[in-house]
Amino acid sequence: VSFSCNDSVAVIVETKPCPFVLVCVYRSPSLNFNENHNIIKQIKDVDITGEYELVVVGDFNLPDVSWDMGTVKCPVGSVNKFFTFQKSFLDMFNYKNLHWLLDDGYV
Repeated sequence: VSFSCNDSVAVIVETKPCPFVLVCVYRSPSLNFNENHNIIKQIKDVDITGEYELVVVGDFNLPDVSWDMGTVKCPVGSVNKFFTFQKSFLDMFNYKNLHWLLDDGYV
């Protein structure tokens, strides 16, 4: 699997009956715009073909994401970069048709 992000890794797990690609991400809160964009791009570019599923886990440090609602808690129409990049992560999960699992409100 081609995946290149600091503090993150992607591996192929060959299990039967359902092999999968596991992406483990740590997104530091101090990343700049380009580093955030790189994480999103790398996950979007993971090519899942055939029988493989995609599983993404990690610590995304997205404090304004309401995972149970699938939204970013911000003022309506906000163009604040802090909020928009958090929305970009949610958009990426939706683009890849990924779903998040919650346990008592935590992902």
